[in-house]
Amino acid sequence: MMTERAQQIVDQKPTGWEYKLTAELLEAELPSIRAQFDDLHRGLALAPTKAMGGLEFMGFVRAQIQKLQVMLQQPELILQNELMPAWGPAGFAGDAAAIECAVARFADTCLQLYGWERDRQALIPPADFKHVHESMKGWAEHLFRQVDATILKLCPMLANPPSSGRLVFEMDFKAPANVVEVTRELEELDRKHSVSLSTGATMPYGMIWQKEVRHHGLNKYRLIRGPDKYVVEQKAAAQEATWDAMWQKKLQAQSKEAKKALARERTEEAVKVIDDIGNTLCHAVGKSHKIEWDDMKDRSPFPKYLPDPPPPLRVPPEPTPSHYPPLLGLFDKLITSRKKRKIEESTRAFSEAHAKWDEKVNELTCEANAKVQAHNEAVKRWEEEKAEFLKRQEERNSLIDKRRAAYLQKSPKSIVDYCRTVLSNSKYPDSFPKEFDVDYNPTSGILVVEYSLPSPDDVPRTKEVRYNQTSDDHIEVPLSESEFAKLYDSIVYQMTLRSIHELFVADVAHALEAIVFNGWVESIDKATGKQVNACILSVQARYQEFESINLKSVEPKSCFKALKGVGSSKLHSLAAIAPILQISRKDKRFIASREVADALDETYNLATMDWEDFEQFIREVFEKEFARDGGEVKVTQASRDGGVDAVAFDPDPIRGGKIVIQAKRYTNTVGVSAVRDLYGTVLNEGATKGILVTTADYGPDAYEFAKGKPLTLLNGSNLLSLLEKHGRKARIDLKEAKRVLGEREKMDTA
Repeated sequence: MMTERAQQIVDQKPTGWEYKLTAELLEAELPSIRAQFDDLHRGLALAPTKAMGGLEFMGFVRAQIQKLQVMLQQPELILQNELMPAWGPAGFAGDAAAIECAVARFADTCLQLYGWERDRQALIPPADFKHVHESMKGWAEHLFRQVDATILKLCPMLANPPSSGRLVFEMDFKAPANVVEVTRELEELDRKHSVSLSTGATMPYGMIWQKEVRHHGLNKYRLIRGPDKYVVEQKAAAQEATWDAMWQKKLQAQSKEAKKALARERTEEAVKVIDDIGNTLCHAVGKSHKIEWDDMKDRSPFPKYLPDPPPPLRVPPEPTPSHYPPLLGLFDKLITSRKKRKIEESTRAFSEAHAKWDEKVNELTCEANAKVQAHNEAVKRWEEEKAEFLKRQEERNSLIDKRRAAYLQKSPKSIVDYCRTVLSNSKYPDSFPKEFDVDYNPTSGILVVEYSLPSPDDVPRTKEVRYNQTSDDHIEVPLSESEFAKLYDSIVYQMTLRSIHELFVADVAHALEAIVFNGWVESIDKATGKQVNACILSVQARYQEFESINLKSVEPKSCFKALKGVGSSKLHSLAAIAPILQISRKDKRFIASREVADALDETYNLATMDWEDFEQFIREVFEKEFARDGGEVKVTQASRDGGVDAVAFDPDPIRGGKIVIQAKRYTNTVGVSAVRDLYGTVLNEGATKGILVTTADYGPDAYEFAKGKPLTLLNGSNLLSLLEKHGRKARIDLKEAKRVLGEREKMDTA
């Protein structure tokens, strides 16, 4: 701010007024800043405190060091680039407004140093980082004192400038001596508290990122896993911040009352966690789970600003003859030669000054033209970068539109991708695995989901935290075995129903006729000590049937049983069961599209086999299957519709007996009528079981009818697996079979 004395200097413009104005403005600005630093040093400046976790504190310190490095260079930059140009070249007047602006920038830099130290004092660091925090004490004040001392030396020189020429000097400030030491200590702490990021996949269908997080004070460890690297890193940072906060609470809980209060608080948290996971299904009911395609689009503006134009050309005032009048004395006026010489000297001084002015104007003009050219080039680069940014953005958004169109057109791959995204959006506790595989059969409209469910070790067990005064420690009280078993079974049933519900609700393309959900649990086999991955439940739900269920009011286990789901009565025992229908990617010869067929070796297509050969072929396969137990297979009848009926006799006294086998060499989906026929045959023959084999697949109605009955449905993929088991190799290409059989039928009719 311009003081009264400063305004007088500007108005009167004495010799060297630019320097005197600078000194006056600096002396007016600095005292208040000195007072603020003194108050801060004496603890009189108060600011709201803030506690930080380890990762946040390390980021804060790094940012503060960078700010300090910038502020260390700021005074010299202001002096060279703003203040000295504002004084003007030798022989020309300076710019008072520019001088005032430059001094204000000096003061602002000093205030930034004050704010830097105030922010540091207000921070409550984690216990492990207190030494780093204390080591930074005084850094800002150290730099300010250097600036202040330099200006105090400078002001007398500015107040009494030389009569000719310009003042030239530099400012050189030193960083605090222990900056390097603190930086190294910070790096060491970073390594100590850092967590390693690695990849791994416990299931065969995708890359999983994982991060280990440890807190030595709390003696806690957690492995965070997920398909998205950024999300895993964010969760790890959040977990460390949570543990740091817990650690601070633990350090602060010195008194017994505080520890009792902490026990109550932890009990409330434990109860809330158990209550939340116990209502897993309710959290999803009544919400829209469809994918909002427009929300996935990138509409962010170009992040770079348009380059600022260069400042306008500022030319010093042009000298005029009136600025160089001849100074004529009495003798000069009387003696003509003296007068003429004085006039010539005045004219020569004006010419020299004007020549220097012309030279300076040319120099400034060249500099201005170079800046304009550089600015034009910068603007051109900015426009090119912006155009490229918008182009890539449009390409990504266009790709999302294409994905949406492909999904609405019920492209099998797009249906699978869409359903994967829906399942990925499900919110579960961080300790639960989030791994799954999805496959879709466009012919039958069946979606098969292979889902990794939490193991018992992934589910929280603490129901209460008590403070033991004797041992001065907190004791976690776990759920009883019966309580935990009930909770675990309920969670698994709810996750199953919730996943099916979310997929059906999100199915705006109406592509899903039915969903088969297979729940897998990865755990340690207590008998062998090895890691196993077992399917503990399997259920098929048709859309119309599932839509009629009021999920808000159901008992999860009863609802699962009503859907004729398969699973042990005690899911927490992790007893393995056979899935109703399973994704099979091991045998690539089962072809669903032309692209896969072109990539295979030429082998025999079972779907084109002659029906009589097919009859003997099926008999031979099942003879091998039952021969190991002493059984036998006999063909009873055959028909030209491509089916064959056979009876197998299994001598096993417990699971054996008469088994009716029926095979369908079909190229279309097998309907429920064929399953009904087989069931009728089983009843009429008094058989213990019926097996239906097809080269194609079954519709949802067929699987629904077979639920709870002694019937086994083997599709083309299952048949190929059975053949490979007994050393046979073949392939099934339904499209090729339709063409071949059509040509064969035309030849027969001709």
